[in-house]
Amino acid sequence: MTGTITELVGRIIGIFFILFIGYTAAKIKWISPDSMKTLNKILLNIASPCLIIHIMTTFDIPEGTWELTGWILGILIIIYIVSTLIGWLFSKQFRVPYEERGIYMYSLTYTNNGFLGLPIGAAIFGAASQGFFLMVLGNLFTVMITFSFGILTVAQNHTPKRSLKETLKPMLNIPICSGLLGIALMLLNMNVDFPEAANQIFNVFDGVLEMVGDMMIPLSMLIVGAQLAGSRPRDVLFEKRYYWLTFLRLIAMPGILYLLLTWLHVPPMATFILVLTVALPSAALVVIFAQEYGKNTKSAAEIVFITTLFSLITLPLALIFFLSPLISP
Repeated sequence: MTGTITELVGRIIGIFFILFIGYTAAKIKWISPDSMKTLNKILLNIASPCLIIHIMTTFDIPEGTWELTGWILGILIIIYIVSTLIGWLFSKQFRVPYEERGIYMYSLTYTNNGFLGLPIGAAIFGAASQGFFLMVLGNLFTVMITFSFGILTVAQNHTPKRSLKETLKPMLNIPICSGLLGIALMLLNMNVDFPEAANQIFNVFDGVLEMVGDMMIPLSMLIVGAQLAGSRPRDVLFEKRYYWLTFLRLIAMPGILYLLLTWLHVPPMATFILVLTVALPSAALVVIFAQEYGKNTKSAAEIVFITTLFSLITLPLALIFFLSPLISP
């Protein structure tokens, strides 16, 4: 990880400009609600999988990468357990309606790593870097948790009941399958020497994957901006719970995590990635899950809106106050 904090914040501001382009395009009807569904599918099922497979099949893994992976995945498990408990305590303390508790618990546990985390990681580290490679692995693990335990969190007390097979079926999606395929191809490439002709063919396909994957950053930020344009700020102004949830999600939780990880002398790269992941706004998937399981989609959308809106301020601040000591000049 190289560059000054000013350079890194400049990159973050740059990709947030794309968010404002998406916001403006949606406001003037260049991006319609119907086209949003198509853009989401292109991002999740085409651009992101292509970039993941490209990174995993071309990245030259440096020494220490798997040790860092162990740190990140192990601490992520603890983070998700503790965050779920915090969400449960929050819903009890603020007397969240029983049917909405799963939404609040999910929103305090899972962040928008796919739409925001990976683009920001690519801007900070560069796509062909150890840092971004680790973020991809962490995001793959997060997606698997989201589509299993995350669904169970939102769907709690859902009627009619679904079997475990039906509940876990969403895990068989293209992002997860592409990640598993990327890992398999990475291991194959590490252990098999292919003939020159085969390598040339692979290079052609990899070039295609890289070109398509390069759409991920601008496309994801356009989508997030367009999503913000579809919400009404006045709907969230008088809901006290949203402000406390936003404070926990964007400031308190990443701040406490940073202090704990530095006190425990967790490797700087792992600390950077984990704090950045926790400092992101609530995952937009909560709206989809709420709709699927008959929960309050309005509350889910408003939580995503307010945490994403305030993250425009808190994310650059997180880089300055929490992460700048970890950046090598």
